[in-house]
Amino acid sequence: MFPNVMAVIIGIIAGLAVFMVCFMVGSYLLHTYGSRPEIGPFILMLLAGGVVGPLARSFSGAWVAARLGSSRPMLLAMIVGSSLTVVDLWGLTFVHTQPHWGLFPVLLNLGGAWVAGIMEQKRRAAAETPAPAPAEAGKAESDETKRQTLHKKDDSCSVT
Repeated sequence: MFPNVMAVIIGIIAGLAVFMVCFMVGSYLLHTYGSRPEIGPFILMLLAGGVVGPLARSFSGAWVAARLGSSRPMLLAMIVGSSLTVVDLWGLTFVHTQPHWGLFPVLLNLGGAWVAGIMEQKRRAAAETPAPAPAEAGKAESDETKRQTLHKKDDSCSVT
């Protein structure tokens, strides 16, 4: 249980670190290109803060937690994704936006966490699958010798 708790804490810290990097990139783009009326940098800033940011932080944090946890990677990933969703919604209270914008980060955070959990489950399942046994080359010969032995027994019984 203790490794799972530590994995969740480390995953949240990793997700918040990615959150800070995305925020710094968005802030840099706003200060660099904010005075120009071009639409390209605005879209780039929106993607860095509104789409790529939630996906990157929830995926990276959830993947770190699922990878470090000793069991239940999907549960650990979803705990991290949920906690980062709460951080996102808490951050939206400081920005005066419409309430329907709160659903978008929830879906992105939980979606990124779900993808990270599925990836880790598949990785663990592939690692636990035993390797197939080597093919038996002499199987046909051994079947043929068994048949000959059975025919010899039948012949010896019926000759009497």
